[in-house]
Amino acid sequence: MKNSASTTEQVIHAAEAYPAIRVVTVYALLGGAVGGMLLGGWGTLLLLVQSGEVQQLASALPAMLLFGIFGSLIGLVPALLTGLWLAWRRVRRSGWGYAEATAAGAMCSLLCLVVLVAVEIDSRDWVAEMPTLLELGLGSVLLGGCSALVLACSLPGKREQ
Repeated sequence: MKNSASTTEQVIHAAEAYPAIRVVTVYALLGGAVGGMLLGGWGTLLLLVQSGEVQQLASALPAMLLFGIFGSLIGLVPALLTGLWLAWRRVRRSGWGYAEATAAGAMCSLLCLVVLVAVEIDSRDWVAEMPTLLELGLGSVLLGGCSALVLACSLPGKREQ
């Protein structure tokens, strides 16, 4: 009798297996696009408000779509790293899961930015570029964190105890 109970537990645990491939795929395919759409949406909205042409928002939607396409290309590596991190840690949809997804997205975005900047500013003066680097760093942390938080709804739910 004990053997059949352990077999049933194994089947239940197999059914509750963490969907790591789904998490990595969703983040890799959608993470950069969400970040690009957030950047394009806010940028477009700010430009329209400053120019006083908020009524033209519908005509700016194709530009926001382009931001999403370019964001998916530029943000592919940080989004993939975020998905791998969350799958490795088996993060689930909960308060701490949302917090960890946001932190992972922010840190992976910042890491990729640091690598890109280190390649680009190899021989130039880092002190002269510091204000620009700080703005870029803050922007990448905010975009990475926000897009990871938006996609955290795709994480698996809490396990039944």
